[in-house]
Amino acid sequence: MEDSLCYSKPFPRTTICPEGFTEYTYKRCLWIRENQPFPPSCPYPHFYDYGYTKQLIQELFPDKAVWLNVFRNRSSGFPEFEWIENGVYGQKVRDRIVNLKDEYEKDCLVVRNGLFYRVFCSETHFTVCVYSRSLFLNTRASKRCNIEGYQNCILANYDLRNQKCFCQKIANSPTRKGRFCRRLVEPLPFQSELLAFEYDTQTFTHDTCWMGLYRKNSSKDVYRWISTNEIVNYTHWISCDSCIHNEGAYRFGSEYSQNGWILLQDKTLHCALCELSVEYKIPYLELKRAKSEDIIQLVISNPNTISELGLAQINLLDIYCYSDRHTSEFKEYLQIRVTSDFSHETLYITRDIFLTEDLPSHYWCVAFQYPSFKPIVSNTIIATQKTPNYGHEFSIEVNFKVDEEYDPVIDKTYIEVCYYIKDKITNRWNYVLNLRPMRGYLRNENSMDMVIHVTTRNTHESATEQQLKLMEIIEDIQTPEIRLSEALSSDMCLSSMSLTIDGEILEWPETRIGATATPSNILCLDRSNNMLPVTRECTGSFLFGGKWSKPKGDCYAKENHSESTMILFNLTKSNASAENITKTLREIAKHSTDIKVIDIHLIAILLEKLETFKHQSFISRDYVRIVSDIMNFNKIALKDAQLLLNSTDKMLSSLANILNKENVTSIASLRLLAEVIEITDENIIGLAWLRHTSEDGNLQYYVMSLLFQNSSLDNLTSNEDFEIAVILPSLEKEDISNTKTPVKLIVTIFFNDLLFNSLKNNRTNNTIIDVTMPNFNDVLKTPLKIFFKTTSTSAAFKYCCHWNYGIDDLMISKHGFWEENTLSKANATFIEVCEYHHMTHFGLFLRYKSENNSNDDILRIITAVGSVLSLIGIIPIFITAFLFKQWRSRIGNIILLHFCTAVTLQVILTFSSYPVKEDGTACKVVGALLHYTILSEFCWMLVVAILQYKRFVIVFNKPQSGGLLKHLLIGWGMPLIPVIITLSISPENYKMNNRLCYVTEYYFIYGLVLPVILILIHNLVIFVGIFYSISQANIPNVEKSHNYKLEIFLAVLLFFMLGFTWVFGIVGALGGGIWFTYLFCITATIRGFVLFSFFIAGNKETRKMWEKRVKHYIDSNVTRTS
Repeated sequence: MEDSLCYSKPFPRTTICPEGFTEYTYKRCLWIRENQPFPPSCPYPHFYDYGYTKQLIQELFPDKAVWLNVFRNRSSGFPEFEWIENGVYGQKVRDRIVNLKDEYEKDCLVVRNGLFYRVFCSETHFTVCVYSRSLFLNTRASKRCNIEGYQNCILANYDLRNQKCFCQKIANSPTRKGRFCRRLVEPLPFQSELLAFEYDTQTFTHDTCWMGLYRKNSSKDVYRWISTNEIVNYTHWISCDSCIHNEGAYRFGSEYSQNGWILLQDKTLHCALCELSVEYKIPYLELKRAKSEDIIQLVISNPNTISELGLAQINLLDIYCYSDRHTSEFKEYLQIRVTSDFSHETLYITRDIFLTEDLPSHYWCVAFQYPSFKPIVSNTIIATQKTPNYGHEFSIEVNFKVDEEYDPVIDKTYIEVCYYIKDKITNRWNYVLNLRPMRGYLRNENSMDMVIHVTTRNTHESATEQQLKLMEIIEDIQTPEIRLSEALSSDMCLSSMSLTIDGEILEWPETRIGATATPSNILCLDRSNNMLPVTRECTGSFLFGGKWSKPKGDCYAKENHSESTMILFNLTKSNASAENITKTLREIAKHSTDIKVIDIHLIAILLEKLETFKHQSFISRDYVRIVSDIMNFNKIALKDAQLLLNSTDKMLSSLANILNKENVTSIASLRLLAEVIEITDENIIGLAWLRHTSEDGNLQYYVMSLLFQNSSLDNLTSNEDFEIAVILPSLEKEDISNTKTPVKLIVTIFFNDLLFNSLKNNRTNNTIIDVTMPNFNDVLKTPLKIFFKTTSTSAAFKYCCHWNYGIDDLMISKHGFWEENTLSKANATFIEVCEYHHMTHFGLFLRYKSENNSNDDILRIITAVGSVLSLIGIIPIFITAFLFKQWRSRIGNIILLHFCTAVTLQVILTFSSYPVKEDGTACKVVGALLHYTILSEFCWMLVVAILQYKRFVIVFNKPQSGGLLKHLLIGWGMPLIPVIITLSISPENYKMNNRLCYVTEYYFIYGLVLPVILILIHNLVIFVGIFYSISQANIPNVEKSHNYKLEIFLAVLLFFMLGFTWVFGIVGALGGGIWFTYLFCITATIRGFVLFSFFIAGNKETRKMWEKRVKHYIDSNVTRTS
C-alpha cells in the first residue's frame, strides 16, 4: 500500500493526541461527541473535571448544552445534585440551577452559556472530555514508568487502564535486535510524536535504538510490525538515504525535527526501545476508631495506586471523606488532605479525622484508583466525641408536604421543617443538644420523607425515660402537613414488656442493637427447647433506631430451677456488694458440675455488674480466678451460651475493662494469667514467659521477664522452657519514650480457647494472648510481633488471627469470630511468629488449616459428578423393576430396591441442602431428613450383610420367603429412633455446620457416628466370616481360576454394599490426609452406578430379560411397518 512506502521526504508531523481527539492549547486533547446519553461516556476515565474545563466549554460551545457529570439519586438518602467525577466526587453542586420549577423527575444537569439546567437523564446532549498530557506527566502513574533495568522511560498513552511505558534498554555491547525485551516499541502515530516531543537527547548515552519495525527480504517496499506482522499504515521517517535496509530503529536528534524513524542493515545496536506494562496492587480504605475519643483513623493500604488526577494540587491523593454530622445539610464534605509524599514501597499510611461535636455520625471515604479509576469505598463507621454533656440519640421519621413549584432540597424546605420541630421540642423540654437531618427521600412531587436525629443532654435518665418525654411532645406537634413517627433510640431497644404462655409479664431491659436479651424480672426457660432461655433480639440500625423482634420461645412463670441458677438470678436483681458477688461466683464456678446455658448467661451479667463498682484490687484478682474456673466449664454449654446470648464475649469484654482499671499487678491462675506493667525504660522491647515446671496446663508456673535491646531472641526461643513472647512495635516505642507519664501495657494469656466461640468450628490448641496498650492508636506504624510455641510440625498452613468481637463499625453488637490476618513465619522448630499492625484487646492465636479452598472445590466437583453417576445407575434398576414382574418379586431384589431408594433420597437431600445458608426451620427440616436417610442407608447395608451371611456366596439370587417385614422395620424404622430423640430433646442441634445443615455436637456423635461405626464393625465381621467360609468350601465342577474371579467379584460388590467406603472418610477426618478424603468422595458417591454394573449390566439373567424385551420391541415395530 502507498502509505507504507519509504518516501524521499519525511511524513508530515502528527499530533500528540490519539486518533479521534482534537489537540488544544497547553498539550490538551479534546474528545467531543454530539447526541450522547447520560452518563457522558469518555474514552478514558481520567479526564479533567468541570472546574478545569468550565472556561474551555464556554469558549468552544457557548450555545450548546453540554452534559455535566452530575446526578440526583432520590432513593440514596442524599437527594442533592451531586458530582460523580473525581476532583469533586460526592460533593453537592454549589452553582445556581436555573430551571428549578421544571418537571419533578429532571435529575441530571447540563451547562449552557455558563448556566446549569435540569434535564431528564434520558435526553442526549454534547459530551466534552479533556485530557492533559502535562498533568499526566506529574503524577505517580508517570513515575511508575521508571522501571528497574530500563532508562529514560515515558508514559506512552492516555488510557491508564492499560498503561504503557516506552523505555530504553541499554546493553553493554552490541546486541541482536530480538534479545533486548519481549516487545519492542511499535508506536501509533501520536506515540511517534510523543517520542519526538518528550525525549531529551542530552541525557542519552545512545541516540539510536531498535524499534519493532522490519522489512522482509522478499518485500521491496512494504514494512511490517514485528509482533503482528501487519503492514505499517503510516510513516515517521527522518532520513531516506538508507531506505534500502530492512531493520527499523528510532533516532533521537539534537532537535525536535530530527527525531524519528530510520532504517539500518546492521542487526547489532547497544539500545532498544521497549514497550512495558505497569501493574498496580488493589488499594483499600478502612476507617477505625482510635483509642482517643476525639479522632478516627483512615488507613490507606497500597496508597501508591490511588490517583492524584482529580484535586487541584497534583501532590494530593484523590480521597474524599464525608459525614452526616452537619446540622443543616444531609452530607458534609470533610477536608482530608492526603499528600503523595511517600516512597514507592509504602504499604499503607494513616490519617486522622478529628471529631468536633457530641453528634454520633456516619463517616466514610471514597478514593479513585489506578488503573481503572473506579471509586473504591471504605467501610462506614459511626463515631462521636462523647462528653459528660451527651445524653442519648433518637431517630424520628418525618413526612411533610411540599409545594409543587419548589424543590424542597434545593430551596432548603427540609431545614425549615427541622427548625420548626426543634423549636416545638425545646419550648417544652430544654434538653436537646442538637436536631439535624440525616437522610432525605423524594418519593413524589407532593411530599418528602426525612430521617432526623435528636441528640439529648445528659439528664441522668435512661433512654426509655427520655423517649417517653419526647413522645408526649411529638404527639402534640403533629399537623396535617408534618407527620412524625415514634422516636426510637439509635443505640438500643428500649425497655418493653410481653406476656408468657400463662399470662405472666416479661420485662425486657434496654438492649443494644444486634444483641439478644432475656427477661429481667423472672427466669423464663423454654421446656420445648431443652430448657434454654426465652430470648428476644434487638434489631434495627443507628440510622433508623432499634426495634424489638418477637420473643423466641415461651415459658411458664412458675417453674422449678436448680439452686445455683436461682442464686445467680437473685444476685442479678439484688444490690449485693462486689465482695458478695465475687464470693458467690467463685463458689459456683469452682464447684458446680451441671452448668447450664442460663447459668453462663447470668454469670456474664454479674461479671458485667462488677465493672460498675468502684475499683478495688480484690475484684481483679477474684475476677481472673473466676474466669479461669469458667474456662473449665463444659465447652458445648459455653458455645451454646455464646451463640445464643453472646455470653463469653461479654466475659472477655468485662475482663478487659476490669484490667484496664488496674495498676501494676501480676495475677496468675490455673488457666488465665494477667500482667499489667508500666513501661518506663525506653530500652524495653517486649516481654517473654517461660514455664518453670514440667507440669502441663497450669499458667501459675509461667514466669514473665522483660526483654531489652541487648536480649537475644534466638537464645530465648531455643530455651526449652520458652512459651510465648511479645515484641513491641519499634516506632511506637519512640512515642512511649516521648510521653511524660508511664505507659501501661496489659497482657492476658488464656490457656485454652473455650471463651472464643464462633459459628464456625475454628479451634486452636495454642495459648491465646491478648495485648492492650490503653490510649494508643489502634493502627500501628510498625508491627507488633508475637512468638508462639507450638506442638505441631504439621505442613498445614498456620494462620495468624485475632478475635474480632464487641461492637461493629455501625455500633451494632456482633458475635465474635476469628479473623485471619497473615500466614505465620517459622522462627525455629515449634516456634511461629505472627505480625500485627493493630494493638487491641483482641485475642491472637494460630489456626491450623489443613486444606485450601481449591481442595474444597475439587471435592465438591467429585461429589457432584459421583452423585450424578449414582443416580444414572439407579434409574435403570427402577426401570427394570417396573418392566419385569418376575425380577421385582424376588426378595433379594426387593431389598435392593429399598437400598437404592435410601441412596437416592440421601443424594437428593444432600443437593437440596446447598441452597440453605443459615439456621432456621428449613435447616432443621433438611438436617433431620439428611440424618434419617444416612442412617437408613446404613441400616439397609446391615440388612444386606445379614442376607449375605445366610447365603455366604451367591448374592441376591435365591428367593427367600418371609422376613421382609423384619427387614423393612430395620431399614426404615430403626433410623427413626435417634432422629426422633434428637428432635424431641434438642431440635436446635440441627444447624449449619461447614456449610451443610446437619446434626451437631453430642447428637452427631451418639446419634450418627456411633450407629454408623457399630454397623461397619458388624459388617466387617460378616465380611471376614463370608470369605473364611468360601476359603474352606469345596465347590465341585468349578475351576480354581474361575473361583478366584467369583471371590473378587463378591469382594468388590460387598465393599460398596456394606459401606466400607466410609472407612476412607473416617481415616481422612482423623488426620490421614487429603487423599483419603478424595478416595471417600470418589467411592462413596458412585455406589448407585456400581449397583447397576453388578445387578443389571453384570447379571446374565437380567441381561437376557432385557435382550428378550428389546428383541420383542424391534420385531413388533418391523411387523407393524411391513
